[in-house]
Amino acid sequence: MSFSVKWETHNSSSGAVLTLSGSVEREQAPIFGEELRRLLSEADNPTPELACGGLEYLSVSALRELVGLRGRFDFVLLSGLNDRIYEQLRNTGLDRFLRLEKSLRRISAEGLPLIGKGQTAAVYRLNEEQVLKLYKQGFPLSMVRQERDMTAAAQEAGFSAPIPFELVTSGKQYGAVYEYVPGLTLKQHVLEDPSRLSYYAAIYADFIKSSHKNTSVRSGVPSLKQRWKDLSSAITLSDASERASLLDALNRIPDCSCLLHADANPSNLLITGNASLTMLDFFTAGTGHPVFDLQGVYYPCLLLFPPYCTDPREQQLIPALWNAFLQIYFAGLEPASIAGIARAIRIVAGVRFLFYTQFFAAGSRMLAARAEEVRRSMARDLAQGMILWSE
Repeated sequence: MSFSVKWETHNSSSGAVLTLSGSVEREQAPIFGEELRRLLSEADNPTPELACGGLEYLSVSALRELVGLRGRFDFVLLSGLNDRIYEQLRNTGLDRFLRLEKSLRRISAEGLPLIGKGQTAAVYRLNEEQVLKLYKQGFPLSMVRQERDMTAAAQEAGFSAPIPFELVTSGKQYGAVYEYVPGLTLKQHVLEDPSRLSYYAAIYADFIKSSHKNTSVRSGVPSLKQRWKDLSSAITLSDASERASLLDALNRIPDCSCLLHADANPSNLLITGNASLTMLDFFTAGTGHPVFDLQGVYYPCLLLFPPYCTDPREQQLIPALWNAFLQIYFAGLEPASIAGIARAIRIVAGVRFLFYTQFFAAGSRMLAARAEEVRRSMARDLAQGMILWSE
């Protein structure tokens, strides 16, 4: 049987992937390698994916062609491998520079208890120790994989995070299996017992500040500074000078190898039975200066209006939690310094909010009005200047 190597757009990916199918015999290996290198050179992607769901056999000579990919990319992902090829690649040690992923196990969510639901996924209790996070139909596998990989990176960096397990399919949806962590979110605790807001702000600030001391990060983790520069280039601003001021502010943020959650809002932290905190949902994680993390703590303050928030108590308590968090995190600094730091955090959060409203919530007059308020506030903060800090 012959082999095929071609670009295809999969609903499992955020873009085109190189699809391998058939069998690569010894005589065909040189042609296979030449075609593989030619097609991969066409894509400006340091982490290409080879979809191997239709691949049945690789000769030793074909394995040698895969060895030739070493050093050309940050890593190469081989997804959808059958058991035989997966074990073959592992036994030969090729998994040291190739990322290997078996064909996804099929699983049904029917009858499973629903324990949580967000904008992109629902979470089901799979068994006593695990949950199934099942993403909405159309959500690409590459993004499900990214969140799983970022959670694994967080584990390696010392974060308190659920242990990630396998990727799965359920009908036309993709999902991932994670450790079940019992507890209520920090937001739920604050709303249920506002009298302890100062206590919750203290453990929140201590937990986030401690997480900023990590420096051990695996390869392939994205730069948050670059992500924010990309976001800023896409949003609509009033004029070229405002864009230049924003880009200059982002460029002045120091580079840092610290792994950050980047959406550490109170709904993404669980308080477990022993009063310790666990972080959830690492999809947005990346490396960078802690300002990119603190924007996530502040970000819910930008969404305290209908339909995102209709609870007057929440509209009062979330800003109060943020203000208490800010003072505790930066305890010992002068008020003027904290004010300058708060401007930096609002600027970074403003970029994220403007991008969201422009590309994911277009058409809402209420959001458009709020976006204009945020843009004007960001312009004022840029004019006054921001202050950055070192941990």
